[in-house]
Amino acid sequence: MSDADDDPLADFNAAARRRKRLALAGLAALGAALLGLRTWWVATALPGLEDEAVDAATQAMDGLHTVPDDQRAALAALAFAELEEERLPLPMLEAFRAVAAVAPSQVSLVALEPFAHDADSLAAWSVVCDAGPEAITTYVANGDIDQLFADCSLGRWSLIDGHAARRVSGGRLVLAHAAWGWLVDHHSETELERRILRVFVQG
Repeated sequence: MSDADDDPLADFNAAARRRKRLALAGLAALGAALLGLRTWWVATALPGLEDEAVDAATQAMDGLHTVPDDQRAALAALAFAELEEERLPLPMLEAFRAVAAVAPSQVSLVALEPFAHDADSLAAWSVVCDAGPEAITTYVANGDIDQLFADCSLGRWSLIDGHAARRVSGGRLVLAHAAWGWLVDHHSETELERRILRVFVQG
C-alpha cells in the first residue's frame, strides 16, 4: 500500500470536498424551490388594496358607533364590496352589494345565489368548509345553522362564534366565510377585511 493510500489528510480533504459539493447542490435545490415558491406566490396573489378604498373602509368601520344597529351589516357589505372591487369573484361581489339593498327576509337567498352556479365561489367556500358545497345543500334543505357551523368548523376562522351564528341567516354565514376563504387561498387577507366581515356576518 502506498503512502498516498494511507494519507489521512488526503482522505479528510477528499471527504470535505464531497461534503462541499453536496452542500452546494443542496443550496442550489433550495434556491430553485424558493424561486418557484415566490413565483407561485406572486402569480396567485390578488391585486393589492387601493389606498383610497382602505381609507374609506377604515373610516366607515371607525364610525360604526354612529350607525343604527340594524344598518351596520349593510354598511359593512357595501364597504367590503368597495374594498374588493378587483379582488373578489364577480358573483360574490354582486351578492355583497345586493344584500345591502334587500329586506332582511331576502338576505339569505341573495347571499347564497353565487353558490348555485359559480365555480370560483364554490371553490372559495371549500377553502373554509371541508364539507364543501354539500354543506350548503344540507343547510338549504334543513335550515340547521348549528349543523352548518359544526360540519364546516367555521369557528376556526374567528369571524363569529357558534352561539352568535344562531342569530344570523345561513346565507350571510356562507357568503362571509367564502369571501374570507377566497382571500386566504390567495394569501391576500388583511385584518381590515376580517374586521368588516365580522360586522357583516354578525348582522
